[in-house]
Amino acid sequence: MFPLIAPVTDWIGVFLTGSVVNYNTLFGPLQVAIAQGIGASPALLVGTNTAGQASAAMPALTPVRAAVRPGRCPTGDTGFSDQPPEEPVMAQSLATCIAPPGPRLRFLRAEDAPQVLAAFVSDPEMARQGTVRTLVEAEQYVRTVSDPASGAAWALCEGSILVGLIGITIDEQNKSGWFWYWTAVSARGRGWTARAAATVADWALSERGVERLELGHRVNNPASGAVARSAGFVREGTERGKFLIDGARVDVETYGRLASDPWPT
Repeated sequence: MFPLIAPVTDWIGVFLTGSVVNYNTLFGPLQVAIAQGIGASPALLVGTNTAGQASAAMPALTPVRAAVRPGRCPTGDTGFSDQPPEEPVMAQSLATCIAPPGPRLRFLRAEDAPQVLAAFVSDPEMARQGTVRTLVEAEQYVRTVSDPASGAAWALCEGSILVGLIGITIDEQNKSGWFWYWTAVSARGRGWTARAAATVADWALSERGVERLELGHRVNNPASGAVARSAGFVREGTERGKFLIDGARVDVETYGRLASDPWPT
């Protein structure tokens, strides 16, 4: 019975908290716990919740102006918004990125684990990014991707809410890095990930001293390729049958960006 009324309660929740992102951050882990407690599929429950959230959020959708600031090193809070600073939005217990409205970058932190879990449970496809089904796994994921011994990860935030990650795994010997990114369902389609990826890549290929960055994405995920191209990456080829997914082999498109390549505009 609960999955049937979940969309209604979520519609109310989004209305009260102000956005889908805010609601999922506060109650995403709770949704997983409820599903496990009643013996329901977490993915099914999150899916029904998303239906209610989307219907509540649609009337409030507004365009967001954003611009990359080339050359800024994302070692702390790096703003993308071209709006003047304002008071922090939505002060609450999970606020880990206190910032003015608009997308911003900062280092990923240990306390971001609940928000990372909420992002993973919101979309079954996120399983391709790692195994994050519980808070413990989310905490381990955050520790792994933010380990300074192998690279770094930045949180992409909307106000105080984490809505995506940009990361680099660095090969010091070859002065190269594996570049990766993901965006929560509620923040996709706004162009923020492309701007954030460009900012981090610009920094890595200049101030960090990396000479080459590379990435790959499945051919059935063209949105990831669009992000790569917007961030200055050049398509280099196709790895045929790279992954085995649901019994079928899937090709991967590969991209690279050199320090000598033109910076994205």
